[in-house]
Amino acid sequence: KRNEQRIDHLNKVLRAMRDVNQLIVHKQNATALIHQVCRLLVDNRGFASAVMVLTDHNDKPVAWGTSGIAASSQALLAMLQAGEVPLCCPAARSAGDMVLMDQYCTACRQCPITKRNHGIISMCVELDHDGRSFGYLVAALDQHLHVDKEEKTLFKEMAQDLAYALYVLESDAARKASEEKQQLLESQLAQARKMESVGRLAGGGAHDYNNMRG
Repeated sequence: KRNEQRIDHLNKVLRAMRDVNQLIVHKQNATALIHQVCRLLVDNRGFASAVMVLTDHNDKPVAWGTSGIAASSQALLAMLQAGEVPLCCPAARSAGDMVLMDQYCTACRQCPITKRNHGIISMCVELDHDGRSFGYLVAALDQHLHVDKEEKTLFKEMAQDLAYALYVLESDAARKASEEKQQLLESQLAQARKMESVGRLAGGGAHDYNNMRG
């Protein structure tokens, strides 16, 4: 029965990955992406909870999405609003790999999620692409399911895909901003040249008028 539950769980995780990849292909913006990813991970019943946090260069949360158990945690919301990330996040960044956490880990004893929900285990991985950190992905499941090597690999692959998608979105936004700035500069230059031409015409007209009077 445990093996059947395990296989069923992995199938749900695979369906979630498929849906997440479809979402990435039709990406909109980073905020929409993180909310929809969390919803998909829980709606597919692969995970009991999902949290995706985007951070700035100081590792402070700037945007986040939650679903499942995490969505009802006011303590987690207060933590993120205060500029703090769950302790599993810096642990994953320090390890340079995915980390597993449960209520017996020191970091999780203060976690707003595991402290209230015993019997779950959390997976946390940094969203990193080519040395650029975009934030973290955290998902929780029932502890009896046991996280094996296959699930770790699937979870890390999904995090890599999400990090790349965030990189593309950031690059597109930077390119668009650069193009808009260039268009503004060109418009300002055209306006300055127009005013210069008007000034020359006015100056020439005044000169001709003075000559006529003379």
